[in-house]
Amino acid sequence: MTLSAGGRHSVIRLTATLVAALAAGCSAVPAANQVNEIPPPEVVISGALFVDMDFGRTCGQADVPPELSGVTLTFTGPDGEQLGQAVTGGPGAGPVNPGDNRAGCRYFTHYSAKLPRSPAYTVGFTPAPRDERGTYFSGVDELQPQTASWEELESSLFAWDFEVGPSYVVGH
Repeated sequence: MTLSAGGRHSVIRLTATLVAALAAGCSAVPAANQVNEIPPPEVVISGALFVDMDFGRTCGQADVPPELSGVTLTFTGPDGEQLGQAVTGGPGAGPVNPGDNRAGCRYFTHYSAKLPRSPAYTVGFTPAPRDERGTYFSGVDELQPQTASWEELESSLFAWDFEVGPSYVVGH
């Protein structure tokens, strides 16, 4: 390809302009400290509901409270708008102090929620329906709404655990 005299002059002027801009410290690519990070539009908050109890037996012999499963966590923003929900999965158990099965058991279940970004989140808890005849675990019923700011959750890598009180009710 050949350029006309006018075309060559345009290329030379463009090259000279780029060289001058680079020499003056301008760059087509911003420096690392000049890049504004764009916050994610969504975040995944995950964690566990757990209760520590000691029945005087090893964790493998004790019964995991089934009421920890199926709990609905409802997340709201600062203005009370509902941002999303999560439901706890199947329960698990392990020693409170690993290596010492006599120190009591930690019963737990996990949840995970994908939520829009918000300056703060409040979570409320709704227990799964249950048969209230006989003995049942009512600790989830006693959970109160809890609030955390974006900064608090960010510092915990968006892990948010909730301790449930060790409460049982004998129904009739």
